[in-house]
Amino acid sequence: MKTNTKLIWEEFSNQLQKYILKRVNNFDDAEDILQDVFIKIHLNKNSIVESEKLVGWIYAITRNSIIDYYKQKNRNTKEEELNENKIFQTDDFKNSSYLELKNCLNPFLVNLSQEEKHLVVSADIKLQPQIELAEELGIPYPTLKSKLQRVRKKIKKMFFDCCKFEVDSKGKVIEFSSKNKVCKSCG
Repeated sequence: MKTNTKLIWEEFSNQLQKYILKRVNNFDDAEDILQDVFIKIHLNKNSIVESEKLVGWIYAITRNSIIDYYKQKNRNTKEEELNENKIFQTDDFKNSSYLELKNCLNPFLVNLSQEEKHLVVSADIKLQPQIELAEELGIPYPTLKSKLQRVRKKIKKMFFDCCKFEVDSKGKVIEFSSKNKVCKSCG
């Protein structure tokens, strides 16, 4: 069965938005989830075979996206200490510790595959929107998020293998020092 995303949007977007909003109670988050749902619908629209199953399929995607939202929200609140994103936040690079850590990043990038390096440089250094990066690479947005998370964890492990960190109550690096006299990775 050939499905048209625009027609699905016109027919279902309002009722899906209400359905999502009723479950997340935040308009901005509901909008984000709705966009994510329609990205998934668009990317997988040719997998639906019978038109009778279309509505169930759309609501299954929506329910799963809401579940993913709560999982991510729960995960984010648990990972407040030093999550893998904080080391790359550009506002923090004004802090001298972050400037020094930024210089240590290049040797770690050498240890990554070309794909991993491209992901982290594009998303976290050049700040390319992740949805745009997913389209550029021709992969689903959730897949990109998973890959990026794995690369960030890998880099975080490299940093923790090399250095000791002192963080503030929000998980931001205040100070760091090499575990060895001379760091093998960044000199």
